[in-house]
Amino acid sequence: MKIKELMTKKVLVLKTENTLMDVAKLFLEKNIDGAPVVDIDGKLVSIITKTDLMRAIVNKSEMNTKIEKLESKKVITISSEMNIEDVSKYKVGRLLVVDANEKIIGIVTHTDLSNNLVEKIAKEYRDLKNIKLSLMELDSIIECSYDGIYITDGDANTIKVNNAYERITGLKKVDVIGKNMRDLERDGFISQSATLLVLSSRKITTIQQEFSTGVKVLVSSTPIFDENKKIIMVVTNVRDVTQLNNLKELVQKNKEITQKYVSEIEEMRTQLLNNTEIVAEDPKTIEIIQLSNRIAKVDTTILMLGETGVGKDEIAKYIHKVSNRNGKQFIKVNCGAVPISLIESEFFGYEKGAFTGASKEGKVGLFELASGGTIFLDEVGEIPMDMQVKLLRVLQEKEIVRVGGTKPLKIDVRVLAATNRDLEKMIVDGKFREDLYYRLNVVPLFIPPLRE
Repeated sequence: MKIKELMTKKVLVLKTENTLMDVAKLFLEKNIDGAPVVDIDGKLVSIITKTDLMRAIVNKSEMNTKIEKLESKKVITISSEMNIEDVSKYKVGRLLVVDANEKIIGIVTHTDLSNNLVEKIAKEYRDLKNIKLSLMELDSIIECSYDGIYITDGDANTIKVNNAYERITGLKKVDVIGKNMRDLERDGFISQSATLLVLSSRKITTIQQEFSTGVKVLVSSTPIFDENKKIIMVVTNVRDVTQLNNLKELVQKNKEITQKYVSEIEEMRTQLLNNTEIVAEDPKTIEIIQLSNRIAKVDTTILMLGETGVGKDEIAKYIHKVSNRNGKQFIKVNCGAVPISLIESEFFGYEKGAFTGASKEGKVGLFELASGGTIFLDEVGEIPMDMQVKLLRVLQEKEIVRVGGTKPLKIDVRVLAATNRDLEKMIVDGKFREDLYYRLNVVPLFIPPLRE
């Protein structure tokens, strides 16, 4: 700081022609204890103080005595361009600031210098306190980082390590603080130092690093330069990739397992389709075939639903083929094609002479013919209401009575049914028995159309 920044520019001066009375009045009026004395040209001549005034009075000098009559004093002067630190060596109450022509341009007191020193010390204290707070904040930020942070100086000596680095690597701060990266690399603490690579290349460097603890990490080291382009620090960010590698291996294993399952499913699909005349590629049809495989082994009634032409009869044949009844009869009945008047005799047969035109030997019905095997009732929604009652009895009791006969005949037959009609709506409309619907619909199987 220069003197010109601290000096008081307005200076009270006395002239050589001023008297002692003028001096006394100025001192009393301005409450000062001294003032510089200048000549007619404004150049500094001397300085007069309260002590000089008192001495003159004691020596019985007249109050109208001019200042120039008094003994002059040598005055220490300074330049406005001087540094304040250089001026503090002068042990005087006040210092006059003069220009090159010895004219007064300002004044600096010992109090000014003292106050400036106090203010400077206070500022330095505040700056030091702010620096300390900034360092604490920076340290907190470093410690809060989830990634590890490793800092070295320009010679690869470790100066800072955060807690995350300890957690990730398994190394302790005491193991690395103050150590040089060359020593840590040589002693096997780390596989390779990115810091040393940065000091060599002077560029940001990213490598994979392995520690003596077995942990693998990804590190990125960044050089910090001073104004002379010299590396003064290297900051390294450390990220744990051990879990990432484990996850990668797990994904790879899952991929291999998935591929194995896909191959097995494809093989199963091939075997599945080799046992039938059905040609299928889409997942929905494959799923229906797989479901048919499972329910074929259970001797229960199945109701197949779907539009006309979707292949319900083909699925029915397939179910019979893979069931335990595959060595017995598979009887398909198109319920919509049997005349209403003949449907009962077709289903259950008749005794000889049961009605006009009947065969003399009688006739075995389709249910009796299918005993031990499977009967497929296609278009079951076309069965008239009075016949539905008798069909219900067959499903419940597992027996039939021929037309014209009185003796029930036990049958062992599995019933598969199919329709393209909305049976639930037919129930509401009174065209299909609800109890028969639930007897048939033990296992529903929807067959999608080819467009799906």
